[in-house]
Amino acid sequence: MGRTALLAAALVLAATAGETAGDPVRGRELAERLCGRCHAWDPQAPWNSIGSTPSFMWMARRMDFYRERILSVTSRLPHIALRFEVTVDDLEDIAAYVETLRSQPREVAKEEKDEPPTEATAKLRAFLRKMRGGDGAQ
Repeated sequence: MGRTALLAAALVLAATAGETAGDPVRGRELAERLCGRCHAWDPQAPWNSIGSTPSFMWMARRMDFYRERILSVTSRLPHIALRFEVTVDDLEDIAAYVETLRSQPREVAKEEKDEPPTEATAKLRAFLRKMRGGDGAQ
């Protein structure tokens, strides 16, 4: 078995082992330095991802799916993570950081709470409620 296959097997085992054993403080620093070029990693700037790249806040909502993807990022083509050195411990730390984002609610600006929604915003909210199975009524 080649080195890459062994690393991939170790990552899959780590992904299925349960809770992250990583350091979330170090993970935040790594997320900013290594992942921040494409992924939004800071809850105060949740829309800074490039294109359809998922934010870390989005990943936190679906850790059942994204934990394995985080831990196996270096084997996913054409991921930019292939261009720099990252260890299994680094990935565990990043996953631990993402896990901390699960419980952090998005802060809503005061203006967003106090101002009535625009017609476009109201239509979008109704559409989203309908897509989620609601009736779309306001």
